[in-house]
Amino acid sequence: LVLGGKLPAPSAAMMNSFMLHNQEFDCVHDGAVLHPFTTALPVAIAVAEAKGRLTGRELLTAVALGVDVSCSIGVSSRSPMSFFRPGTAGAFGAVAAGGKLARMDEKTMINAMGVVYSQICGTLQPHHEGAMVVSMQTGFNARAAATAIALAEEGIIGASAVLEGQYGYFRLFEGEYEVDDVVESLGKIWQVERIAHKPFPCGRLTQGVVEAALTLQNEYGIDPQDVEECEALVSPLVERLVGRPLDHENPSAQYAKLSIPFVVATALVRNSVFITDFWKDTLVDPQVHSLAQRIRVIRDPQILGPLPRTPGRSICGPALTMQFMPKREDLHSSGEYQGPERQLHRHALYHTQEGDVMVVDARGDMSSGVFGEMMLTYFCGQGGQGVIIDGCIRD
Repeated sequence: LVLGGKLPAPSAAMMNSFMLHNQEFDCVHDGAVLHPFTTALPVAIAVAEAKGRLTGRELLTAVALGVDVSCSIGVSSRSPMSFFRPGTAGAFGAVAAGGKLARMDEKTMINAMGVVYSQICGTLQPHHEGAMVVSMQTGFNARAAATAIALAEEGIIGASAVLEGQYGYFRLFEGEYEVDDVVESLGKIWQVERIAHKPFPCGRLTQGVVEAALTLQNEYGIDPQDVEECEALVSPLVERLVGRPLDHENPSAQYAKLSIPFVVATALVRNSVFITDFWKDTLVDPQVHSLAQRIRVIRDPQILGPLPRTPGRSICGPALTMQFMPKREDLHSSGEYQGPERQLHRHALYHTQEGDVMVVDARGDMSSGVFGEMMLTYFCGQGGQGVIIDGCIRD
C-alpha cells in the first residue's frame, strides 16, 4: 500500500485506487470524462511488485498504454454518461497496463479483457447522491483488473468481443459511439499528453467556476457577505454532474466536492479550496452554507464547448490578438502553478466581443496548451467565433 503495509495484489490495487480518487486531486482527461491513472497506476504497481525485476521505463510505458486504452474508450462515446466511466472504462486501461507488465501475449490479453468485462461495475447513482461509495468505484474495478490478469494467466477464457460485440461494452454501458477517429490516431496521439491536473480537490467540472469566482474576487475585492446572488451559466454536462444545490445541513464530503454552490462558496470565503475544506467541521460552516444558498447554477444549452472547424471552412471577424513570450526561468520556477490572476491571457478573454476571432502567436510551442475547454467555453459564451493558433490547445 502507498501508506505502508501489505495486502494481496487485488486488494492493494483497490485500496490504492480508492485513496487516489477519494481526495479528488486525481488528474482527469476532460474529453474522455475519466480519471485514467486512478485505475491503471495501482494495478500496474501491484503487478510490477508481484513480478519483480521491471524497470521504471517499463512501468511508465505500461501506465501510458493503460491511459491510452481507457481514454480512447471514453472519447469514442457519443452518449450522455450513466455508468461511472472512471471505473468501467478504467478497468480496461488497468488490464492493459498490468497485462503489459506481465508480458502477456495477444491471446492472454484478450482473455484478461474478457474476464474483467464480466466484473466491471459502477453507476452515477452514488455520484448523484454523494454517497461515500462513489470514491470506491474505481477501486472495485482496479481490484477486478488485477484479478482478471491473474485468472487469464492461469488460462481462464473470457469473452472476446468485449467492446463492440452484441452485448459489448459500448452498446451496454455507453450507447452511441464512434471509434474510427480513435483507431486512426493510435500511435500518433497519446492520450496521456492530454491529461489535466486539478488545482483544487473537487470535481473537475467545478474548477472553471471556482477560478472564475476567485478571479472576480481578486479583481474587485468582493466580500462574501456582500454577495446577494451569484449565477453560474454552465453547459448541460456540467449542470447535470455538479450543478446540485447545497440542500443538506450536513453534506457528505463526496456530495460537497461535486456541488458548485458549495465549492464556489468555500472559495470565496477562504480564497481557495483545499482538502481540509471537506472535513467534518468545515462541511457545516454556516458562512459557507449561507453563501451557497445564494449561488445558482443555470443550464445553458448553447454552451457546448469549442468545436473544430471543418477543413475548408473559413471564419471572418475582428481579430483579438495575443503573443506569448518564452517563460522567464528567473521569475517563475519550473512547475509553479500560476493562479488565474497571474495568467494574463485570461484577461484578454474578458475583452471578447460578439464575432471576435482570437489569433494567438504561441511560437509553435507544443509542450504546453495555451487554452483549455473551460476558457474556450467562456470565449464561445461571449460570442467569440473561433481561434487561430500557432501552438496547441488542451482538452
